[in-house]
Amino acid sequence: MQYFIKSVFLFFAVFVLLPNLFAASEFNQPYADFPIYETFLKNGLRVIVYVDNTTPTVSTQLWFNVGAVYDPPTKSGLSHFLEHMDCTKNYKPREISAAIDALGGIDNAFTSYLYVCYWVDLSRDYYETALKFGAERMANLDISQSKFESERMVVMEERRLGENRPYSILWEQFDLLAYKFHPYRNPVIGWMEDIEQIRLNDMIQHYKTYYQPANAVCVIAGDVELNDVYHKVNKYFGKIKSKPVTHPVFFEPSQQGEQRKTIFRPISNPAIMIGHQTCDVTSPDYYPLEVLEALLSAGKNSRLYKKIVDEKQYALRVSAWNSLERDAGLFNFFAIPLRVNLVDSVEKLVYEELAKLGSTGRDSITDQEMERVKNNVI
Repeated sequence: MQYFIKSVFLFFAVFVLLPNLFAASEFNQPYADFPIYETFLKNGLRVIVYVDNTTPTVSTQLWFNVGAVYDPPTKSGLSHFLEHMDCTKNYKPREISAAIDALGGIDNAFTSYLYVCYWVDLSRDYYETALKFGAERMANLDISQSKFESERMVVMEERRLGENRPYSILWEQFDLLAYKFHPYRNPVIGWMEDIEQIRLNDMIQHYKTYYQPANAVCVIAGDVELNDVYHKVNKYFGKIKSKPVTHPVFFEPSQQGEQRKTIFRPISNPAIMIGHQTCDVTSPDYYPLEVLEALLSAGKNSRLYKKIVDEKQYALRVSAWNSLERDAGLFNFFAIPLRVNLVDSVEKLVYEELAKLGSTGRDSITDQEMERVKNNVI
């Protein structure tokens, strides 16, 4: 009898644990040294989990592969405009954010050239709520004409505020000059004339095309258990049907010769931007450019800062950065000279410092300098 009871108990324990064992086995661990796990639901939704039990909080992010580069021609800003919509079939505008706030959490969203991301930070006891709201955004967006027009006014005001920032026009005109065909030439927020012309049907079609499970990644980081995550993600997202998504391919031809543009604005200090066509983030050349960025611009010991700001005192600030782009990349320089008559001198010094990197004399890169930079980059 005792043996029978033990057998029944063992069978029951195994039976109860089987679903959890199956759930855990759904995840792969791409990097053995890091608690990062990955799986795909049947509808194509990619799920990435980072387990960190040091604090009882969970950050949930829902990424859609639909940034500004996928805005249709003459409708720049559509992806960002769509990101502003927070009304679904089951929740009125602002209700989702209000519910998260009531639980002591925070939420927000942002749009880049390549992605739209909605994120929620909550206590581990409530992170399921973030998944529920994420599935609502993916499957049940419901936009009225009045909500659409109201949010258009919000986006247009955001656009106006950006135009009033001292150097915003410089950045936008720089991208227009650097890219002749690629959508990188358009600002993420869009051009004002395009925002004014976007129609509700444009947004609905954009939503139906790109807000698909197979075009999204759900990232969950924090104090979670894999089994619990899998069941909850599958509970809310698993039943959402997915359609295939085709993304357009973009090309930017090689630049033929130098291009320059001068912009006149009533600002206290001038600014200069310089860019060079480079490569995309998948190229082997991308990583040496990351090291170059650090050599030139990482901190007050960097070459550009020491020469232009400290030694010559020609500028208030100077920086260099290697753009993180999936397509045509740029290596950029930005400086704020103290006076207009120093703009040319600052540009000259930038190129002089670049030339020194390839020299073999006392100005060449030292082993100590390279080691410091590599440590910073890695």
